[in-house]
Amino acid sequence: MASSAPSSPAPDKVPDGAPLGAIMHAVLEYLRTVLRPVPSSELAERLGVDVDRRPELASELEANPKCLREVSGEWRWRSKHYLRSADELASLLRRCPNGIVAEELWDAYAGIKDDIEKLIQMDPPTVIALKNSATRRVVLYPISGVPYLTISPDVKAKWAAVRLPDAVDIHRHLVEKGLKADSGAGAPRVVAAFVRRRPTRKGRGAGGNKRLKLTNTHLEGSEIDLNADFAGGKGAFS
Repeated sequence: MASSAPSSPAPDKVPDGAPLGAIMHAVLEYLRTVLRPVPSSELAERLGVDVDRRPELASELEANPKCLREVSGEWRWRSKHYLRSADELASLLRRCPNGIVAEELWDAYAGIKDDIEKLIQMDPPTVIALKNSATRRVVLYPISGVPYLTISPDVKAKWAAVRLPDAVDIHRHLVEKGLKADSGAGAPRVVAAFVRRRPTRKGRGAGGNKRLKLTNTHLEGSEIDLNADFAGGKGAFS
């Protein structure tokens, strides 16, 4: 059986003389809120919209991609996946081994989030929820038919304590065992580990003597020649 619809606050009724677009918006929002089949009489009572007496409104609702009219004549929100109960939800997940984004199911029917959580919490669970690292979305995967094993805390602790080998250690071990960088056609290629070395600082003398170039060596009208003063060791200001 379908999940019972949660109680929702009474919506505002559509004012008299409202345009068709405003009426359509009010009806669709109500269907999206309740997420269950709604008879025309309920729309008239809750929204003040009598669909049965407005054939143009009924035609627009039937043509709208977000609205679905049941065989019984009731109206409901059209979700991506047509579901009405937890059994149909479980059946859909079993048919989708590549997973379904949980967000795409939330508007299928009222209470579907609780049903998804129940499937995840079952012992053993029939659904596993994994978050996509790229999109940050939760994807639901069926695990029916796959053995589900309960792992003891001791095994988990030992697994976490296993040290992964370092790339440098692997390379050193392979070289010690005689494996060359390239042992011929078809042989695995061993690439030496790249070790970043700290750059060495050069001393002051390593760069050689640097020549000093003076500009404005002759000051016009001052009888001062900086080159002559600097080379002779005695300047005009000494």
